[in-house]
Amino acid sequence: MPNPRLVLFALCLATGVCAFGAAWMWNNRPTASPAPSQEDQIARTLDLRISDFELIDQDSNPIDATILDGVYTVAGFIFTNCPGLCPIMTTTMAEAQDRLSDTPVRFLSLSLDAERDSPQAMKDFAARHNARLNNWAFATGDTAQARRIVAEDLMLVVQDEDENQVPTTDGSTMANILHPTRMILIGPDRRVLGFYTVSNISGVEALEADVRELLEG
Repeated sequence: MPNPRLVLFALCLATGVCAFGAAWMWNNRPTASPAPSQEDQIARTLDLRISDFELIDQDSNPIDATILDGVYTVAGFIFTNCPGLCPIMTTTMAEAQDRLSDTPVRFLSLSLDAERDSPQAMKDFAARHNARLNNWAFATGDTAQARRIVAEDLMLVVQDEDENQVPTTDGSTMANILHPTRMILIGPDRRVLGFYTVSNISGVEALEADVRELLEG
């Protein structure tokens, strides 16, 4: 019998429309393990790829999608006023950065709230969560581009939750942003290779195992 999740994703791809239920399954799939998950295999089947973008990094330097070319990249989506998993995800990515420090792997965090996430705010956020900027870029500058990558390239959910207000660093509030909270492994050709949990160490271990296997192969 055909896998119902694969059928659903195939329909999304064929029609160009991704139903909320399919995106919800992506955002809530099981914890990653060293063996490739069924959902990661579906990602490969769908041939998800990151399209062009033009942003700026934490030093206000231009950054575009060519930063992904020719290297393996671990990416994630954040906003610096996030009260939930963004700090956890960034700290977890910093752990992965330490574990993979002997490899050419790069890291990339993209802001979903460029209005508040200035380059300096991104740099401060990176420092608070132990990110080393020698091979890790924090991109901001255009919320629409980052959200397009989530919605169109990854077929995942990103939306403002107006009913769920969170505090900001200036003392005001903003709508919480519902967004992917997994580390994303991107290949040298911008193809998405896998998604990894940030809620426990197994995600880092699975990511490291996959990267080392890819580099050795």
